[in-house]
Amino acid sequence: MPLPDIGQRSTDISFDKAGSEFIVQKDGYYQISYNLNPSTAVAGTAQIVINNEVNKASVMTPQLAATHFSGTILVPLSKGDRVSLRVISATPVVLPAQSAGASLFMLRLG
Repeated sequence: MPLPDIGQRSTDISFDKAGSEFIVQKDGYYQISYNLNPSTAVAGTAQIVINNEVNKASVMTPQLAATHFSGTILVPLSKGDRVSLRVISATPVVLPAQSAGASLFMLRLG
């Protein structure tokens, strides 16, 4: 999922041209958190994807349609690993205009 704006940058992480994948520049343990606030309720799932594989601990699947999804994981990552936020829904996910409808936060812990 392309994120609306790329905020603070670190030398530990770079971004692809579309702004949808974070690319790790330094090995270490990372805290990765996401928030998703669609304009309308979504019946689906949100998850963190690392190197095209879903991190199962990050999967958020509410029992009812939801207007907020969030999750946090701690994982070891290596230089070159690619991290993204994926949303799977039968209906399109619309983010509010002029706001942080989706965010992905990564922090290298050591």
